[in-house]
Amino acid sequence: MASAGPNGSIAPAGSVVVNQGASQAFTITPDPTYHVADVLVDGVSVGAVTSYTFTNVTANHTIAASFAIDTWTIVASAGPNGSIAPAGSVVVNQGGSQAFTITPDPTYHVADVLVDGVSVGAVTSYTFTNVAANHTIAASFAIDTWTIVASAGPNGSIAPAGSVVVNQGGTQGVHDHTGSDLSRRGRAGGRRVGGRGGELHVHERAGEPHHRGLVRDRHVDHRGERGPERQHWRRAARWW
Repeated sequence: MASAGPNGSIAPAGSVVVNQGASQAFTITPDPTYHVADVLVDGVSVGAVTSYTFTNVTANHTIAASFAIDTWTIVASAGPNGSIAPAGSVVVNQGGSQAFTITPDPTYHVADVLVDGVSVGAVTSYTFTNVAANHTIAASFAIDTWTIVASAGPNGSIAPAGSVVVNQGGTQGVHDHTGSDLSRRGRAGGRRVGGRGGELHVHERAGEPHHRGLVRDRHVDHRGERGPERQHWRRAARWW
């Protein structure tokens, strides 16, 4: 007796009469996008074969074939400072779909996503549809950045000038032509203004964009003396 499960066939099928001592061959054929899963001869597996031959037949026998849909593998990976889900080797049925979610760590963002080595942009999700081959997906991440816009009025300069990009939580020093250091330091916990010796430090919340003008109407004693100069800086800083 020869039989086949869904999504394939065996030939010849049904009850096949064989003479004593003769041989009988069978061919197992899966449907498109399916493959042979297993073949049982007299209830014992002989593997996922596509043909089988009984030889020197001296008793009744059975042969039964089963089939399974083809599958493909998507290998998903993420670089430092983020994750992708699901990750690793993900098995997908032929013609099926598989979605992925890309999540950056706090203070980071998705830099790029490569599908089969080709960029699909800085997306936070991606879905493979009608899968008919193996694929890869790889996500990369970058730290968040902020911009400090630095400008100076007439008769002086500031360095660096213009739009200065600073990493999340980073520090950017700004100098005027007298050599004073006007520093922006991202720090959680509110705002604090202080200064000494011609130096002004403005501490602000991490991640807050900055746009500050410079107070240049002052007289600075660069010998590091405190007193009136420090008080003058504090008065000026309150207007920022």
